[in-house]
Order: sequence, then C-alpha cells, then structure tokens
Amino acid sequence: MITLAHERPQDGPAIDILLDRAFGPGRHAKTVHRLREAAAPIPELCLTSWRGPALLGSIRFWPILADGIEGLLLGPFGFEAGSARRFPLPGPVDPARFLALELIPGALPAGGAVTARRRLRAA
Repeated sequence: MITLAHERPQDGPAIDILLDRAFGPGRHAKTVHRLREAAAPIPELCLTSWRGPALLGSIRFWPILADGIEGLLLGPFGFEAGSARRFPLPGPVDPARFLALELIPGALPAGGAVTARRRLRAA
C-alpha cells in the first residue's frame, strides 16, 4: 500500500538519498539547486510517498521571484518550455529542462531574472 504524507523534518536524509540516486551527485551543481539553497521549501506543499518504511518519492515547492512576481519552483507536470525562456536563471541550465506553467491567465510576467524568495520558517 502506498501512503502520501506531508514531509517531516526527519525525512530530509532519505529524500537526499533518493534524489542522489535519481539525479546523480552532479545535481548539486545544477542551477535549480542554487535556487533551492537560498530558500526553504514551503512545508505545507511538500509531500512524500511511502510503501511501508521505503520512501518512493518526494515533491517540494520552493518560493521564487520572477521579475518581482512571487512564484513556485517545481518539477515538470504539464509545464512547457516556451514561456520559461523569458526568465534567465542564476547559472547554467539546459533550456529544455526549465519549464513554466501559468496557473492564472496573464499572471506570468513578460520576463525577468529568477531568484530565490526567502521565506521564514514557522516556529
């Protein structure tokens, strides 16, 4: 049986091992990792998938700014590359892998640099 749960602080090491296995140790040099280093993920939106004690998957949302507009950094579920090309990232990136999805029509700015948006953790 597969169980979905909110990510807990103690899940971090298992998630890192899973991501290293999936993306290799070079994942830390990628641009998206640089954005993630500068901000904490949004705990309310971070989920894990388990089969018994085995971690099967993890999804995390990270706060970003794109031309001053708040956004979320996530993986490619229904996203597309065309509009993402208007947003330069802080480092090397494979343009085919940086995607965007406009959740509210007209909300995506015309372009601008993407940076991490710092978020204070709740006490």
